[in-house]
Amino acid sequence: METSKRKLFVIVLTAVLIIPLLAASSGSAEDKKQEPSDVPVLVELYLVQVKTDALYAAGVAKIPRNLSQQVSIEKLEKCLANTESGGVLAATRVVTRNSHETHSAIEEQKTKASVGNVSGGKPRRGSTRYNFESSYELWPRYYKGNMINVYIDSFRYEGRRFDFELQSKDEKQTDSPGVSYLLEDADCKITLGEPTIVAAMQSADTRVFLIVKADLLANPEEI
Repeated sequence: METSKRKLFVIVLTAVLIIPLLAASSGSAEDKKQEPSDVPVLVELYLVQVKTDALYAAGVAKIPRNLSQQVSIEKLEKCLANTESGGVLAATRVVTRNSHETHSAIEEQKTKASVGNVSGGKPRRGSTRYNFESSYELWPRYYKGNMINVYIDSFRYEGRRFDFELQSKDEKQTDSPGVSYLLEDADCKITLGEPTIVAAMQSADTRVFLIVKADLLANPEEI
């Protein structure tokens, strides 16, 4: 009788110790499932510049009163179909891991020779130089479902055009207006696989939009 009581006590004590361990293990696995760190994530950033008149023609109101009058991806695509109405200033496409920070920077310079109208019997020769600089720091955070957070620590773009006109032995430089854009500390919650406008800036006759798209390179149901 004493032996059976001891066996019962050992069984009960073992169960008391094992159940919390199983629960803790299950909870840890659930937390890991909610924020999987080994899932590859594709993140795309697009900085788009569009003329304000083109947006108005596409149905965007100066001060939107409802959703139909606001800027949308479809309306931007309509404007970008005409190269005279706008274009993509910078584009970034990167594959990273969930909850991991990634960053990059690029600088590009282009020079294009040009010949202007004849002045004083001599052609006006010169060149145009384009300087582009772009950098970003971001990390995606996916938990579950069809939403994902993309935290943009910083996104910077600067593009300028310099016109050089050769006059005899002297060179005249004209600094044309450029585009500078900076976004910091933006926490964007977007739908997986859908491009989303997360920020915008307007000058006198143009608007600049930052579009973010993120998608998992794995089946969410298998994560």
